[in-house]
Amino acid sequence: MIGSVLPIGHYAGRRVHADQVIHTVRVGRELHQLPGNAFGLWSLSHDAAVLTEAELGRYADRLGISDARSLLDWLVSAGLIVTPGPTAEEFARGHRLGVLFVGLGNSLEEPDRYAVGLPSLGPAAVLDPGRYELWQWGSTAPSLWACCETRASARGCRPEDVVDGLLADLKYLTSHGCAYLDVVR
Repeated sequence: MIGSVLPIGHYAGRRVHADQVIHTVRVGRELHQLPGNAFGLWSLSHDAAVLTEAELGRYADRLGISDARSLLDWLVSAGLIVTPGPTAEEFARGHRLGVLFVGLGNSLEEPDRYAVGLPSLGPAAVLDPGRYELWQWGSTAPSLWACCETRASARGCRPEDVVDGLLADLKYLTSHGCAYLDVVR
């Protein structure tokens, strides 16, 4: 999972300015204005099947997003898309989790799976216990690294030993719209 593309920021809506649709993404206290193709690429980075920048570029090309490479470079430089790579600890120390949706509980058929979504619309995802715990409590931690420390202490290992699994869980949560990643303030 190290090296997986992760989207950063909370989508804050679209606005029309001078015949152009602009999408706003909040990272920390800063608002980023993304025109259509940049927003399209940022949206694609949420996809669970998109694990690398190269895959994101190929996917964008297939969908006809023009100038994908320069848009990707811009999104990376703006901090809206990251690839933790070998700096997973640094990434985890500098980012935090924000949750979306509400817990909908488990079922008799799957007592160890927990649905999250909206009561009127149903589940956006059904989570295993580890992902559910991260979704439920991750936003109370000051950073993703603090989540790693908690997970490691429960398993009797070092935070470095669980960071890859946490990143995989983050990809799952963001790809299902259950959570977003933000910077530590």
